[in-house]
Formats: sequence, structure tokens, C-alpha cells
Amino acid sequence: MFEGRRRGALRRAMGGSDPTVENLLEKIAARQERIAALELELFDIRASLEVFRVERERRLSPYLTRIARLEKEIETARRQADYHATWKGREDAPDFYTTPAEQFRKAWTSTGRRAKFSGAVRQPPPVDMEELRRLYRSLAKRFHPDLTTDPAEKIQRQEKMAKINQAYMEQNQEQLLVLADEPYRPGVPQELSREHQVLGLYEEINRLDELILQLQNQLNELNSSDDLHLALEFSLAQHEGRDLLGEYAAYYEGQIRTLEQELSKYTKR
Repeated sequence: MFEGRRRGALRRAMGGSDPTVENLLEKIAARQERIAALELELFDIRASLEVFRVERERRLSPYLTRIARLEKEIETARRQADYHATWKGREDAPDFYTTPAEQFRKAWTSTGRRAKFSGAVRQPPPVDMEELRRLYRSLAKRFHPDLTTDPAEKIQRQEKMAKINQAYMEQNQEQLLVLADEPYRPGVPQELSREHQVLGLYEEINRLDELILQLQNQLNELNSSDDLHLALEFSLAQHEGRDLLGEYAAYYEGQIRTLEQELSKYTKR
């Protein structure tokens, strides 16, 4: 709320330099910097996780789908074998019905719904990630919606921040520079007495401290997630020259062979 031009306006409104105000403004600026850094860290982790999840889905989903299908087929084959063992040759034998799950599986596979993946991936041009991150931090410190308590300004900042996040996700440095140069006119702060202005600065510090705590909690929760641990294991394995997802795929292939052998015991009867 109190940043950049606003800090200068506040100093001028209070008749020059005021040690108390200067100190409070410095504390607010430091917290805004911390919030921007936390937001960037959260954004980067979430983006990396999404890339890993997409790759994991692409490479492992076919195996998991095949395993689930075989397990259902084995379940049906077992039931059918039990049915024949119980009712074989009996005229009063009831009809054999598949399970609802099996019916759903057949309906699903008959629709031909399959994931499609392009063989060729267009490589983006090289990007200076340090400069990209610097730009993002600077813009987040200026435009993050939680850095204001004014409802109208918060809406403007949300729209601006959505564009910033999209440009950063696409590693579009040119677009970030354009967004940085766009005119932005937040509401003019209300003229207050020095006492009320200082009180407002203290309240802003407390509000920013609460926001920092929320972001740190989000970061801690994300860092302790199973998906992130698996993604880190995958990254470490890559540095060691191993393909962790390939190892998972090999394990699932073994499971599939075992299940196919079990299913064949029923189909050969």
C-alpha cells in the first residue's frame, strides 16, 4: 500500500524527513520484497510440479490404465470361473452378469478416448532466467493484490497480476517489460494526520507480517508434499544419469506381465 511514489508523497505530506516514518517505510519495503520473493518461489515450485505431473502422466498413465483393466478382467474371469464351477450343466443356472465396473470399462474403451501426444516439441528460445525472475519480483512487489487494502485497487492489481503470472509462466520477458511500462494509477491516499499516518504504517506492517506467514505456510505445505518429493527424486536421478520414470515403467511392466499370466490361467480353461 505504501510503496514507491506513495512513500515519497507521504514524506512530502508530513513536511519532510521523519525518522519514525522513514524507519516504518523501510520495514514495509523489506516485507514487500519478502512477499514478492515468496510468491516467486511458490510460483516456480508449482510450475515445476505441473511439468513433472504432465510428464509422469504421459509416461506412466498407459501402464496404470492397463493394470487397472487387467485387474478388472481377472475379477470378471474369477467370477465367471466360480459361476461355471457352481452351475455347470444345471438347467436352472441363472444368467452370468458382469459387474457395473466392467460395464463402465467397456463403455469407456469403446468411446476411443485416448491421450494424444505430439511427437515433436517446439523448443522455446533461450531465456535469461535471472533477469526474468528479477522482473517478476519487481512487478510482484508493485502490483500484488495483497499489498493493498483498497477494494477497488485490489481488483486492478488482480487483473494486472494475472497478466504478469501468465507472462512469467510463458517465460515471455518482452511481455513482462511491456507490463512494467504500462501506466498504473492507483487511488490517491487520503490526507491524514501524522498520528493516523504512523498508525496506518504500523497496521500495514502487521498485515504484511500475517501475509508473509500465510505464504510461508503454503510453501512449507508444498515442500512436504509427496509430489514434490517424487519430483526431487526424479531430478536427482537425472543428474545421476538415471531415468526414474523409466524405472517405474519397468516395474509396472513386470506387474502387467504377472497379471497377464494370471488372466491366461482363466482364458485357457
